[in-house]
Formats: sequence, C-alpha cells, structure tokens
Amino acid sequence: MKKDLLLSTLLSVVSLGAGATALILAEFGASVWLFVGLLAWLLTFGLPTLVSVLLLARFWPGPSFQAFVISAVLVSFLFQFAAVAGIRRGRAWRRRRFSA
Repeated sequence: MKKDLLLSTLLSVVSLGAGATALILAEFGASVWLFVGLLAWLLTFGLPTLVSVLLLARFWPGPSFQAFVISAVLVSFLFQFAAVAGIRRGRAWRRRRFSA
C-alpha cells in the first residue's frame, strides 16, 4: 500500500504540473512539439488526473479558486490512487489465476 501511495502521489504531482505547464505555455505560444509531449503524458500515465480535473471543472460550484485548486489536488490524487491500486491488484490477480 505504501508503494501505491507513493506512486500515486508522484504521478498526480507530475500530471498536475504537466497540465499547468501546458496552460502556461499556451499563453506564450510555445512550440507544438512541447504540447505533443505534454499531451502524450496526460493521455497515458496522467489520464486519471486529467479526467478528475476536467470533471471537477465541469461540475464546480465552489466558493473560490483556492478551494478549486485544493479540491483538484485531492480528487486527482484519489483518482490516481484508484487507478494504481486497481492495476496492481489486477496484475496480482492475473498472476495468481494463470500460475495455478
């Protein structure tokens, strides 16, 4: 479980950073190749974080931007943790099922 927590935290932080970087670079007209790399990350390892932030932005009725940011960090961690734990448990189940 510690590995799941650490990996989820790392993936969540990196994915939130990639999303923020993409938004900031878009304001300054960065090269398309930078966006290709950032989008590739967000659509693979960062997908749970991306989905959680997009869902939160869609349904956010909250009071302030600060509350949104804190909620986005927490929800993205929870989505990332669910994905990591699900993948690890699925792999363990598959090993047990096919090794017997």
